[in-house]
Amino acid sequence: KNVDIADDPALPLPAKPWFAADGLWVTTTDPKAQMTVELASTSSIRLHFQKGPNLGSFEISSDRVDGQSEVVDTQADTWSYATVTVVGRSANIRTIAGQVTLFGIDIVRNPELRGGGITHQMGNAWGMAHHFATIETAAYQSFFATVKPDLLTVMLGTNDMCNGWHPNEYREQLDQLLLKFRRSASQASILVMS
Repeated sequence: KNVDIADDPALPLPAKPWFAADGLWVTTTDPKAQMTVELASTSSIRLHFQKGPNLGSFEISSDRVDGQSEVVDTQADTWSYATVTVVGRSANIRTIAGQVTLFGIDIVRNPELRGGGITHQMGNAWGMAHHFATIETAAYQSFFATVKPDLLTVMLGTNDMCNGWHPNEYREQLDQLLLKFRRSASQASILVMS
Protein backbone atom coordinates (compact mmCIF):
# COMPACT_ATOMS: atom_id res chain seq x y z
CA LYS A 1 0.00 0.00 0.00
CA ASN A 2 1.50 3.31 -1.06
CA VAL A 3 0.34 6.43 0.73
CA ASP A 4 0.91 9.75 -1.04
CA ILE A 5 0.50 13.04 0.75
CA ALA A 6 -2.04 14.02 -1.90
CA ASP A 7 -4.20 11.09 -0.71
CA ASP A 8 -3.96 11.98 2.97
CA PRO A 9 -4.02 15.73 3.67
CA ALA A 10 -3.67 15.03 7.41
CA LEU A 11 -0.04 13.97 6.91
CA PRO A 12 2.49 16.73 7.54
CA LEU A 13 4.40 17.97 4.52
CA PRO A 14 8.04 16.97 4.44
CA ALA A 15 10.53 19.65 5.33
CA LYS A 16 11.85 21.76 2.50
CA PRO A 17 12.89 21.18 -0.25
CA TRP A 18 9.64 20.44 -2.01
CA PHE A 19 11.07 18.48 -4.90
CA ALA A 20 11.59 14.82 -5.52
CA ALA A 21 14.24 12.95 -7.42
CA ASP A 22 12.95 10.84 -10.29
CA GLY A 23 9.37 11.99 -9.82
CA LEU A 24 8.73 9.82 -6.73
CA TRP A 25 7.64 11.56 -3.56
CA VAL A 26 5.89 9.34 -1.09
CA THR A 27 5.31 10.14 2.56
CA THR A 28 3.61 7.74 4.95
CA THR A 29 3.11 7.10 8.64
CA ASP A 30 1.34 3.77 7.98
CA PRO A 31 3.41 0.98 9.62
CA LYS A 32 2.01 -1.49 7.05
CA ALA A 33 2.94 0.59 3.97
CA GLN A 34 5.11 -1.16 1.42
CA MET A 35 6.20 -0.80 -2.17
CA THR A 36 7.84 -3.25 -4.58
CA VAL A 37 10.04 -2.35 -7.55
CA GLU A 38 10.24 -5.15 -10.13
CA LEU A 39 12.74 -5.13 -13.00
CA ALA A 40 13.48 -7.24 -16.09
CA SER A 41 17.12 -7.84 -15.16
CA THR A 42 19.43 -7.65 -12.17
CA SER A 43 20.14 -4.02 -11.40
CA SER A 44 21.51 -1.78 -8.72
CA ILE A 45 18.54 -0.06 -7.06
CA ARG A 46 19.37 3.16 -5.19
CA LEU A 47 16.60 4.61 -3.03
CA HIS A 48 16.79 8.29 -1.97
CA PHE A 49 15.05 9.23 1.26
CA GLN A 50 14.67 12.07 3.72
CA LYS A 51 16.43 12.18 7.08
CA GLY A 52 15.36 14.53 9.84
CA PRO A 53 14.04 15.09 13.36
CA ASN A 54 11.29 12.78 14.60
CA LEU A 55 11.28 10.56 11.51
CA GLY A 56 10.94 6.79 11.47
CA SER A 57 12.51 3.78 9.81
CA PHE A 58 11.98 1.44 6.87
CA GLU A 59 13.40 -1.81 5.53
CA ILE A 60 14.62 -2.36 1.98
CA SER A 61 15.31 -5.88 0.73
CA SER A 62 16.08 -7.52 -2.60
CA ASP A 63 15.24 -10.87 -4.16
CA ARG A 64 18.89 -11.98 -4.30
CA VAL A 65 19.80 -15.39 -2.93
CA ASP A 66 21.89 -13.80 -0.19
CA GLY A 67 18.70 -12.19 1.13
CA GLN A 68 20.17 -8.70 1.15
CA SER A 69 18.11 -6.61 3.57
CA GLU A 70 18.76 -3.39 5.43
CA VAL A 71 16.84 -1.51 8.09
CA VAL A 72 17.23 2.23 7.55
CA ASP A 73 16.78 4.71 10.39
CA THR A 74 15.75 8.12 8.99
CA GLN A 75 16.06 9.90 12.35
CA ALA A 76 18.62 12.75 12.32
CA ASP A 77 19.20 16.09 14.04
CA THR A 78 18.93 18.08 10.79
CA TRP A 79 17.02 17.66 7.51
CA SER A 80 18.97 16.03 4.68
CA TYR A 81 18.88 13.45 1.90
CA ALA A 82 20.46 10.03 2.01
CA THR A 83 20.68 6.98 -0.26
CA VAL A 84 20.60 3.23 0.30
CA THR A 85 21.45 0.65 -2.40
CA VAL A 86 20.44 -2.96 -3.00
CA VAL A 87 21.11 -5.23 -5.98
CA GLY A 88 18.52 -7.54 -7.49
CA ARG A 89 15.64 -7.97 -9.93
CA SER A 90 13.23 -6.60 -7.36
CA ALA A 91 13.29 -4.56 -4.18
CA ASN A 92 10.70 -4.40 -1.45
CA ILE A 93 10.46 -1.29 0.72
CA ARG A 94 8.33 -1.41 3.86
CA THR A 95 7.76 1.05 6.67
CA ILE A 96 8.74 -0.16 10.14
CA ALA A 97 7.80 2.84 12.30
CA GLY A 98 7.14 6.57 12.20
CA GLN A 99 7.05 8.88 9.21
CA VAL A 100 9.08 7.90 6.15
CA THR A 101 9.56 10.06 3.02
CA LEU A 102 11.01 8.54 -0.15
CA PHE A 103 12.39 10.97 -2.73
CA GLY A 104 13.26 8.78 -5.68
CA ILE A 105 14.79 5.63 -7.07
CA ASP A 106 17.73 5.21 -9.45
CA ILE A 107 17.87 1.96 -11.37
CA VAL A 108 21.23 1.05 -12.90
CA ARG A 109 21.14 -2.03 -15.13
CA ASN A 110 23.94 -4.55 -14.94
CA PRO A 111 25.77 -2.96 -11.99
CA GLU A 112 28.94 -4.85 -12.95
CA LEU A 113 29.26 -2.79 -16.16
CA ARG A 114 31.08 0.53 -16.15
CA GLY A 115 29.88 3.67 -17.92
CA GLY A 116 26.42 4.81 -18.82
CA GLY A 117 24.48 7.46 -17.01
CA ILE A 118 21.83 8.00 -14.39
CA THR A 119 19.17 10.65 -14.80
CA HIS A 120 17.46 12.37 -11.88
CA GLN A 121 14.38 14.52 -12.23
CA MET A 122 13.61 17.24 -9.71
CA GLY A 123 10.07 18.45 -9.47
CA ASN A 124 7.23 17.52 -11.75
CA ALA A 125 5.29 18.67 -14.78
CA TRP A 126 3.72 21.73 -13.12
CA GLY A 127 6.98 23.30 -11.87
CA MET A 128 7.75 26.96 -12.46
CA ALA A 129 10.92 28.99 -11.96
CA HIS A 130 9.75 30.55 -8.70
CA HIS A 131 9.14 27.08 -7.17
CA PHE A 132 12.80 26.19 -7.59
CA ALA A 133 14.25 29.65 -6.90
CA THR A 134 12.72 29.70 -3.40
CA ILE A 135 14.32 26.41 -2.31
CA GLU A 136 17.22 27.04 0.05
CA THR A 137 20.76 26.53 -1.24
CA ALA A 138 21.42 24.10 1.64
CA ALA A 139 18.68 21.79 0.35
CA TYR A 140 20.25 21.69 -3.11
CA GLN A 141 23.68 21.13 -1.56
CA SER A 142 22.39 18.16 0.42
CA PHE A 143 20.67 16.61 -2.59
CA PHE A 144 23.57 17.17 -5.01
CA ALA A 145 26.05 15.81 -2.44
CA THR A 146 24.00 12.60 -2.49
CA VAL A 147 23.56 12.20 -6.27
CA LYS A 148 26.89 13.83 -7.36
CA PRO A 149 25.74 15.18 -10.75
CA ASP A 150 28.05 15.79 -13.69
CA LEU A 151 25.44 17.78 -15.64
CA LEU A 152 22.44 19.81 -14.48
CA THR A 153 19.82 20.36 -17.18
CA VAL A 154 17.27 23.10 -16.53
CA MET A 155 14.09 23.16 -18.60
CA LEU A 156 11.68 25.81 -17.36
CA GLY A 157 9.48 28.46 -18.92
CA THR A 158 6.37 26.90 -20.45
CA ASN A 159 4.40 26.81 -17.20
CA ASP A 160 5.65 30.28 -16.27
CA MET A 161 4.47 31.61 -19.63
CA CYS A 162 1.00 30.06 -19.23
CA ASN A 163 0.49 31.22 -15.63
CA GLY A 164 0.89 34.97 -15.35
CA TRP A 165 4.08 35.40 -17.38
CA HIS A 166 6.35 38.24 -16.28
CA PRO A 167 9.60 37.97 -18.28
CA ASN A 168 11.70 40.09 -15.90
CA GLU A 169 10.57 38.09 -12.84
CA TYR A 170 11.20 34.83 -14.70
CA ARG A 171 14.72 35.94 -15.66
CA GLU A 172 15.47 36.96 -12.05
CA GLN A 173 14.16 33.65 -10.67
CA LEU A 174 16.09 31.64 -13.25
CA ASP A 175 19.26 33.60 -12.37
CA GLN A 176 18.67 32.83 -8.66
CA LEU A 177 18.22 29.15 -9.43
CA LEU A 178 21.36 28.96 -11.55
CA LEU A 179 23.39 30.70 -8.85
CA LYS A 180 22.11 28.19 -6.25
CA PHE A 181 22.97 25.31 -8.60
CA ARG A 182 26.49 26.69 -9.16
CA ARG A 183 27.04 27.06 -5.40
CA SER A 184 25.61 23.61 -4.70
CA ALA A 185 27.26 21.56 -7.45
CA SER A 186 30.33 23.49 -8.59
CA GLN A 187 31.73 20.38 -10.33
CA ALA A 188 28.68 20.05 -12.61
CA SER A 189 28.08 21.67 -15.97
CA ILE A 190 24.73 23.42 -16.41
CA LEU A 191 22.64 23.25 -19.59
CA VAL A 192 19.62 25.59 -19.80
CA MET A 193 16.85 24.71 -22.27
CA SER A 194 13.41 26.13 -22.89
